[in-house]
Amino acid sequence: MDDFKPIAFGERRRGVVGTRNDFEIALDRQFARIKAKRLNEARHGRAVFDAPGLSVDRQLHPDFACLHSRNEQACMCRLCGRDASAASRDLSPMIVYILNGPNLNLLGTREPEIYGDATLEDIRKAVDARAAEAGFKTEFRQSNHEGALVDWVQEAGANGKGLIINPGAYTHTSIALHDALKAVSTPKIELHLSNVHAREGFRRQSMVSPAVTAVICGLGAAGYLTALDALLRLIDKRAFP
Repeated sequence: MDDFKPIAFGERRRGVVGTRNDFEIALDRQFARIKAKRLNEARHGRAVFDAPGLSVDRQLHPDFACLHSRNEQACMCRLCGRDASAASRDLSPMIVYILNGPNLNLLGTREPEIYGDATLEDIRKAVDARAAEAGFKTEFRQSNHEGALVDWVQEAGANGKGLIINPGAYTHTSIALHDALKAVSTPKIELHLSNVHAREGFRRQSMVSPAVTAVICGLGAAGYLTALDALLRLIDKRAFP
């Protein structure tokens, strides 16, 4: 990493080889977030006249010189891996779903010695801010009804890049959620505020765990940010294997 020189974002315009240095950055631990933002902008179809690029010593980096457009021009960057006409058909926004099950609307007042003082709205604001830093939008939802959660899991599978679910008490009973999650191919994380394995015996069984990518529990409200960071890494790994 010490051998890398400062780099700059720029714009690539038709007939122009150089880049415009808007600001300089360093290749550091934020690089994954930079890539996520570039991918987000590319998928939003910022076309050949204003395609996002990344330059090193004023040379456009091929991995980030995305030529997305609504014409037949071939796109050879790692973001796409396919021609521009195919890319233009995949303009879905970078959305992650955070779904919350029964009684989580009572956070802040319900057994704060176990679940903490933060409200679900407090958590939503923190999650939205962290996701925005990485160039993502969130669908942050809560329901006390199993069917609504199943519908949202299906929606997340169709429209989202990843999913975090705190199923609440449905964790231990819902075969329907298990089946819905099994049908989702994007990264998915099961989340719990408390350490369920240190509580009552019935809370140690999860119908959800066998259907998800990872499980995070026991970190309180901070677990939502931990889960989001982990989910974005999983998404980034898929986009840039």
